[in-house]
Amino acid sequence: MLVNIILRNLINCYITMKKLLISILILLSLTACNCNNKNKKENARILNSPSNTKGALDSLDYVLSKEGFDAAFGSEKTYHQITKQEQERAKLLLTEYVNRGGGDTIYFMKVDKRGKETGEEEIEIRKPLPLKRYFKQYIAYKENGHIMVLINLEAQECLFNMKSIRESLKNRVHYIFDGGIMYGNVIIDLKLGKVVAFHLNGEA
Repeated sequence: MLVNIILRNLINCYITMKKLLISILILLSLTACNCNNKNKKENARILNSPSNTKGALDSLDYVLSKEGFDAAFGSEKTYHQITKQEQERAKLLLTEYVNRGGGDTIYFMKVDKRGKETGEEEIEIRKPLPLKRYFKQYIAYKENGHIMVLINLEAQECLFNMKSIRESLKNRVHYIFDGGIMYGNVIIDLKLGKVVAFHLNGEA
């Protein structure tokens, strides 16, 4: 009789403990879910915040005006009024491209010791300066249903009158034909979400 009572008590204790353990596990799961949701919301807030986005714009980023676009391209290209979000996305795509090791891909023929071409092609990738050292001029246009962004790069080291260059970047297209890696240009296809052309200038 006593043994039966003890067994019943042990079984009741086991059932109670099991229920308690299940309740604790459920509470822990709910807490973890809430924490994950909070973290996701916080990360989204940080990523979407202009001051914390990797592609956030700064004082070196300028958009060419409609007047400047028309003066340069006329009816040759279809102007697109770029939004801040599109501009930031273009900058982010450029930054990711450079961070992955992308640069200006140059193809040239190998030569032997006598300077004669061997017939074999060689590839070299020229790297740009850190992007934070360039003024960036954004020119957006539409092409075959795609929004294309041309970014002209001009190193700060080459420019002396900062006030003048800032006004110029807003009002006219900048084309520099030499100057090496101090100057370059990039074409980004926003629909494809990638850099489709990257060029750094040659030396004069």
